[in-house]
Amino acid sequence: MSNKPVGTSTTRVRRAAALATTAALLATVFVSGVGPAPEASAVPAPPIADGIYLEGSGWVTPGGFIGLISAGNARCYEPRVFTFNGLPVTLEFDGRGFPDWGVVDYLQLPASLVGVGSLVLTCSTVDNSPAITVSFPLNITATQPASTYREPGMFTFFRPVGSDAVTVNKVGFLAGESVTVTLYDQSLIDAGGFFEDATLPPVTVAADGEGAITTQITVPPAWGLDIEVLSSAATSRRVINTGWYTGGLPTNNPTFTASAASSPGGTVTVSGTGYAPTESVVIALHSSSAPALVLGTVTATGAGAVTGTFTIPTNVTHGTYRVWAGSKTLSYVLQNAPIVIEDPATFADVGPTNPFYTFVQWMASSGISTGTAQPSGKPLYKPADAVSRQAMALFMYRLSGETFVPPVTPTFADVATTSQFYTAVEWMFQRSISTGTAQPSGKPLFKPSDPVSRQAMALFVARYAGANLTTPPTTQRFADVPLNAGTAAAIDWMFTTGISTGTTQPSGLPLYRPTNPVSRQAMAAFLFRVDNLP
Repeated sequence: MSNKPVGTSTTRVRRAAALATTAALLATVFVSGVGPAPEASAVPAPPIADGIYLEGSGWVTPGGFIGLISAGNARCYEPRVFTFNGLPVTLEFDGRGFPDWGVVDYLQLPASLVGVGSLVLTCSTVDNSPAITVSFPLNITATQPASTYREPGMFTFFRPVGSDAVTVNKVGFLAGESVTVTLYDQSLIDAGGFFEDATLPPVTVAADGEGAITTQITVPPAWGLDIEVLSSAATSRRVINTGWYTGGLPTNNPTFTASAASSPGGTVTVSGTGYAPTESVVIALHSSSAPALVLGTVTATGAGAVTGTFTIPTNVTHGTYRVWAGSKTLSYVLQNAPIVIEDPATFADVGPTNPFYTFVQWMASSGISTGTAQPSGKPLYKPADAVSRQAMALFMYRLSGETFVPPVTPTFADVATTSQFYTAVEWMFQRSISTGTAQPSGKPLFKPSDPVSRQAMALFVARYAGANLTTPPTTQRFADVPLNAGTAAAIDWMFTTGISTGTTQPSGLPLYRPTNPVSRQAMAAFLFRVDNLP
């Protein structure tokens, strides 16, 4: 099972050294094809929980090798019994290694063993104790199983020059399982230091829906570049230790950025470096609960850089995701950045499930309404609130797109030149959309704070659209709007143009409810329909 840092090979250089120091063990007589575990004596405190694990991502070729790990003080004594998908299987012992945190037995699978399932091990933790059973998900196939990125268990870890932060990105775990990540400085150990003194406290992260993990760990400034990453998974019992491979810590300073936010149907723009020249790089969206969603593939430049813009599918739900960019053909670079997929709604209180959503969104995109700003987050539209007459004037003025210079002297007694709605209200008067309410003496009143009734709304929009309101209707459309009503012509026009069809009743004509106030969301629908009249 191959797992590689950037620019490294899968040669187990430290495994070879460990085998050389334990040559005497190879002369021992083995039972059931597996070597006896050494006595648990001075084993250092493990950076991963005591237990029995399997090396790698869970994929191995028929006749290939697996590493059975006894971490910390855990041991798996003879007799060891293996089954694969319920059938007995014999594994041949191929050597043993002694990392500072446990013991690794390298076992060869039969060449005839093929399939996907569970490798189950039964053994005793101490002599004559009750047997324990450990199950390892295993994929035994001659060809690599389908993988989003180049390999199903690849990893990247890097420490940019001048930084004490090490980024660790890995795939190959089970979705949602808990993974412990530990960093250690191999150069300190090689120089004769104690393993405990060269190891940082473990960090626990949860694998996402693709079985990928990402974390960033700060190391002591004195640590060099021979940093290794040890990760262990609680459910799949997998261990991936970068120290089993050549190369040490990559230093090519890969970088990656992605759009911080997008929406379903929107786009995400990515930019990265550190990839192999001209290789294919997969761009995918990772979530905490679902497999990766591939957005597309981009080809790196001759300098190993990638850029591109990709579309977020419309069925992606809002939430926090990560955009991953992983090598597919030449290298083993994995990078990622967070992204928030937001409800595309402009306003915090009008989401896609609101029946007036399209109309309210149009109000925002057309610049007709900006809502009410909040201390943080999106503005509020307050859809159920009644729309005031002054707000209605402003919305209609903005809808018109006209430029109007108001008179120096106010037309209405209750709308001063200092009002923020003054220009819009004066425009309503100049266009004969509203003449206000006449007083016994003096100027008329506009009553700017009063709610707009549905019958007044009909008059406003019909006049705005240039409807002919001089001819009274001959057919009653609504049960509560008689033909002789003062606003009957305007309401009839609302019906015939499809702007309002009223509220259907169990029998008889629908209701228009002419004196009811118009809500801000209903007003948005009315204006949208007026703006889209043929």
